[in-house]
Amino acid sequence: MNSLQQLVEEFYQRHKLVGLCAAVVRGQRDIENGVAGVRRAASGERVMTADQWHIGSGAKSITAFLCARQVELGKIDWHTSLSDVMGDMVANATPETQEVTLIDLLAHRSGVRDRGLLSWIRQARRDGRSATEQRLQLAKRLLTGAKWPARSDVAHYSNFGYCLAAAMLERATGTSWEDMVRAEVFLPFGMSAAGFGAPGADGGAQPWGHAGFFRAAPKDPALKSSDFPPAMGPAGGIHLSMHEWARFARLFFVDSATDGILSSQGITRLTTPLSTLKDIRTSFHPSPYALGWVVLPLETGDGEVLVHAGSNMNFFASIHIARQRNLALMIATNTGMFRAVKPVGKLQELLLAAFRQ
Repeated sequence: MNSLQQLVEEFYQRHKLVGLCAAVVRGQRDIENGVAGVRRAASGERVMTADQWHIGSGAKSITAFLCARQVELGKIDWHTSLSDVMGDMVANATPETQEVTLIDLLAHRSGVRDRGLLSWIRQARRDGRSATEQRLQLAKRLLTGAKWPARSDVAHYSNFGYCLAAAMLERATGTSWEDMVRAEVFLPFGMSAAGFGAPGADGGAQPWGHAGFFRAAPKDPALKSSDFPPAMGPAGGIHLSMHEWARFARLFFVDSATDGILSSQGITRLTTPLSTLKDIRTSFHPSPYALGWVVLPLETGDGEVLVHAGSNMNFFASIHIARQRNLALMIATNTGMFRAVKPVGKLQELLLAAFRQ
């Protein structure tokens, strides 16, 4: 039993989680995995190292990366505005809304808020149109006559903002966000098991998400209620294995050989804070936000640290990348967010203590 596996097993025994997976990668060495628990409560089907996990808002860093790729391919620019590509929808919006750019949306400083998100999710789950068509309708709803506040460095976390960024990409390229992710992320990073929505929705044997605070009730991935609607994929609708997430994380190491996947300037753009999120806090302080990443203060001793957590309420996942140390930690559980947040935070602290050196 390797050290990570032993640590995960011991941690699992002390906390009431359904299933648990953690991965540690240092430099370009092999990725170390540890797993414990079951794929579904009250079943004897153990989780496996190759299992797929829903990463929730961890998808935002993938959407931001995709935008960086399209910028370098000349398909769009960071400062492309809503009026440039969504002109017919923003014709009746305020000038401040019309001037919102792609980078504003990704940095959560556009002014768009998640008001009505839950009601939209319920409606979109019943919508039989494609994810691209759903996002286009969402864009029309958000932009028609919009009066967003003027842009500011003080930002507000917005899932709708990432859906709009994807809609901009789709308008500019004529290609769906899903197809772009397959071609520009899944393929070059060797993420053959990665996909969209809840893992196991195709009938495969995978961890099921679990809802409920006092009792972990399994959610059948075949049900639409098991995940966000497809249109919300850019903000939080990707599943993958820990090995696959680790390969993506390596891109952000300071000694990473990107092999032409993205320039060093592109990495710098993605990891440079542009706003401060008042509604997401780290160490009790408002969080600096780059593009798809919270950037921890430098006094942590690890240099530039990128983190993000995410949940579709039935899974919870967290990623921590200490760029200067070429160290990445990823944790995922098929336990719902409210029960998982504190244990996952404790496990991350244990992993940092065990693998930082």
